[in-house]
Amino acid sequence: MASFPHGNGRPFTPEHFKGPRRGLHALQRQHHHIVHRAAFLDEMLKLLPGGTGEGLVTFNKRCTGIEEVRDGGLTIHFADGTTRTADAVIGCVRQILLRGQPNIEPEFTGKYAYHGLIPMEDAVAAIGERARDNLMFWGYGGHLVTFPIDKGKTFDVVAFQTPKTAKWEHGNDWVVSITIADVLDDFKDWSEPVKKLLSMLKKRDKWGLFDHPPARTYCGGRKICLLGDCAHASTPHQDAGAGMAIEDAAVLATLLAQIEEPDPTVLEKVFTAYDAVRRPRTQRLVTTSRAAGLLYGLQLPGVEDAWTKCTTSVRIGIDGYGSTTLNSTAEMPLNSCSLRVSNQRRSSCVSYC
Repeated sequence: MASFPHGNGRPFTPEHFKGPRRGLHALQRQHHHIVHRAAFLDEMLKLLPGGTGEGLVTFNKRCTGIEEVRDGGLTIHFADGTTRTADAVIGCVRQILLRGQPNIEPEFTGKYAYHGLIPMEDAVAAIGERARDNLMFWGYGGHLVTFPIDKGKTFDVVAFQTPKTAKWEHGNDWVVSITIADVLDDFKDWSEPVKKLLSMLKKRDKWGLFDHPPARTYCGGRKICLLGDCAHASTPHQDAGAGMAIEDAAVLATLLAQIEEPDPTVLEKVFTAYDAVRRPRTQRLVTTSRAAGLLYGLQLPGVEDAWTKCTTSVRIGIDGYGSTTLNSTAEMPLNSCSLRVSNQRRSSCVSYC
């Protein structure tokens, strides 16, 4: 979440809200360190025994079905025709777990985003040295987020906008190709610095922004457990989606570590405790992230373009997510989960695919 550090030289002032649909002055977000996701994952994989070969992780797999077998385990079927057996399945099986229930499919959030890259030297030539910082540009109906990637060599731009209708007009294609003319037409009433940046976008595309409506549960007895985006996909407006998945994993791993001997009844209690702690927090994020997108586009009911309310909302974050730390978001749930399981027999250890 953006902050308003004192002395950054680029504060918002009330006059930035004047004029028809102008892109507002950029807000610098300081003290952030950005790592490319692919590079981060590559380094994380190096910590796993066996890496990605015959080790613990295999990519490019899509689960198409789960079948219970006689010994109480599960056979997992994949789209490539392969199968695996395991005691339980944790991950992207939302349609399987929630089959026949409402609120399974993702919903369009009423926002989309243009994404593109600009060589950093070109971005600096366009808007100055502040291009090397993390920036946000606010305006009526949308906002821009920019940040350096590729060790500072590339300027990454994500430009959020609100469609004229409430529908995503590209069907099941959530990422579509676009032209510079498409982007500039959508931001034709914005300020010149914004339009100049958008005119320079390379490798550009348009994303539909979808999220998941609340699920009734994240677990199915002692067999299946949802984690990450398949449980609570959210919009990116609070920069918290990946963090929530990491929290999920930390909570579940801590609970599973308390199991010492195979015991399916304890595994079910672990999944139930995980669901009770993680579901309220993560589903609240889905709601507040939508609200953050409205805030940045000056569309949040009760706030809109009221200067004092806007700055206050940014400083404290929507529902406090903007100012939380790892200690407050992860350790408290871990303690709660530990209490839920501590009165059970700690006697299970299961294997997972």
